[in-house]
Amino acid sequence: MATQKKLFYFSTTTLPNSRSHSVQIMNMCHEFAKECEVVLYVGGQRASQEAIFKRYHLEENFSIKILVEQWKGYARYITQVISVWRIYRTICTHKPDYVYIREPIVAFLLSFLTNKFFFEIHTLSTDTRRFMKRIARNVQGIISTNVYKKDWLVEHGYISSDKITVAHNGVPSEMYERVTDSKNELRKELGLPTDSVLVGYIGRFTVKGRDKNVRSLLKPLSQIQRSDVSFMFGGATPDELTHLGEEARKLGIHNRVIGVPYIKQHDMPKYLKALDYLLLTYPPLDEHLKYFMSPLKVGEYMASGTPMVVSDLPALREVLAEDMVYYFDPYTDDALVGSLEDAVSHPDEARLRGVRAYEASKKYSWSTRARTILDFMAKHT
Repeated sequence: MATQKKLFYFSTTTLPNSRSHSVQIMNMCHEFAKECEVVLYVGGQRASQEAIFKRYHLEENFSIKILVEQWKGYARYITQVISVWRIYRTICTHKPDYVYIREPIVAFLLSFLTNKFFFEIHTLSTDTRRFMKRIARNVQGIISTNVYKKDWLVEHGYISSDKITVAHNGVPSEMYERVTDSKNELRKELGLPTDSVLVGYIGRFTVKGRDKNVRSLLKPLSQIQRSDVSFMFGGATPDELTHLGEEARKLGIHNRVIGVPYIKQHDMPKYLKALDYLLLTYPPLDEHLKYFMSPLKVGEYMASGTPMVVSDLPALREVLAEDMVYYFDPYTDDALVGSLEDAVSHPDEARLRGVRAYEASKKYSWSTRARTILDFMAKHT
């Protein structure tokens, strides 16, 4: 019988937390652990290992260990250096078959000590690009979360195409398939109106520390003339909800706007399935949002099967085909209104597009992603 491979996943994040990257890390380690002996090293634990697994609704099939407790402020740079040294010593002592890193600064510093690791790239920000030439020269392989990042790195001579693969972020399909209640039943459970056409935006009001202009959606939404159409905004902070309410009152649509605070991950399927239409809006603020992002929310929206109205950006078109969603031009003020009205006016066609997105989501499961990455790593070790 073949010996089980050992995979060490290193991250300076603290678990549990409410950020999407922690969901991605936990799900990937869970899937890797079905074929490897996995240890996840993190920068801190706010709960026991058992409680962490319960928080993410995952079977406890791998170990979590603390690398170095991460300090805040400028002191974090000291702990990052200490973390990298600990990573190196852990690799030397335990000799895992695969070492997995997803933080650019950690991969950059580690590259001065060893070239026996794989790096998962999530952005091509200016800071990341500063690190990438050295990382690319001293890594066993790179996993990109979308095609645009891979193409950019290859075209700019950072790495050869055979040393980088694409593995889009995963979709928690099982979570959504377990929710079988009707929209009305879900709305009653969640305290949402049952007599409205509900259009929803769920997610943070900021991206990378910058305002996503979510409140600015109220103005075009106020142009929807149908009085039976209401709007739900979920996932905001209390202050954001207050400002949202004030803006809605100014526009005279406060009776059609519903604010829901932070939504727990395991409740997300219920909210997404309770809505009639979903808004997936990203302002084209920079190159990352246009080309390089791979948000987990896209997969969650797809898995819900609820029709989507989506910002027309290359990064989103990579996953969402034209016949799955209603695209709108994010550079044009009235485009969102036109696409949403088109969707609301043609509910049968909208539902068909939602079904297509749901069917497409099945090929982006976490297990498929893990298999792709494991096969890639096996070829490069």
